[in-house]
Amino acid sequence: MRTLGAELQSIKTADGFEYLWQGDPAYWTGRSYILFPIIGGLPNETYTWEGKSYHMGSHGFARKTEFALAERTENSLTFQISDTEETRAQYPFSFDFQVIYTIKGNVLTEGFRVVNKGEGVMPFSVGGHPGFNCPMDEGKEYGDYTVRFDQPETAVRRLKANKLLTGETLPFLQNESEKQLSHEWFKRDAVILHGLKSSRVSLSAGGRKVEMDFAGFPDFGIWSSANDGPYVCFEPWFGVDSTAGDSGRFEDKEGMVLLPAGETFEAAFHMTLS
Repeated sequence: MRTLGAELQSIKTADGFEYLWQGDPAYWTGRSYILFPIIGGLPNETYTWEGKSYHMGSHGFARKTEFALAERTENSLTFQISDTEETRAQYPFSFDFQVIYTIKGNVLTEGFRVVNKGEGVMPFSVGGHPGFNCPMDEGKEYGDYTVRFDQPETAVRRLKANKLLTGETLPFLQNESEKQLSHEWFKRDAVILHGLKSSRVSLSAGGRKVEMDFAGFPDFGIWSSANDGPYVCFEPWFGVDSTAGDSGRFEDKEGMVLLPAGETFEAAFHMTLS
């Protein structure tokens, strides 16, 4: 773990195998970003709230913010940030945001807790971005791996350009639950899916396996770098990128959670490594 961005640095099983992507700058320097208080990009990295304009980069500021260790138990770590003068300059809300990691056997849970400490509604998005090494097995290649959902799906992928959704879609799943992984998917950025029936997804070529339970998250991204990065990210989200030409009003950004004053939001996803 590191406190900058509360970002995972390693996920190893008992045999010492490293599942988490290690941030090779030739492809992607990240390992497991925390996305808050937005997912994806904004038009011109700008939004308006109550008639005032604010500037915020893609995926928000949490991944670039130093977290404090708020609690430590035998099998969990809780990291926290709260609003500061710096955060309020780009996100004018009073909040506590916690990231909670819990280990139970070979299951790692990544949880989020958001508290609205202000007097009005607080819009936000939140999500995970863990990257997994691929291939994971000796003698296997990237395209040998299968992405498998727990239910048959008919779903389109939403297309992006210049860090914004374009409004265009392409077929991705046609009443099927699995698809062979391909670098070609990522030549057009992330595969962004919405409203899946499934609550679990896995990556395997018959040997080592990564499985994610993302129940409750309405949006799901699959991503790797366009230059054939040897990893794949599974990304459960509340929210997505803005769409080109949208209003720019923060409350209109698709997928935002509108948290009432004094209320707490919680969500978690679970990663099983085998």
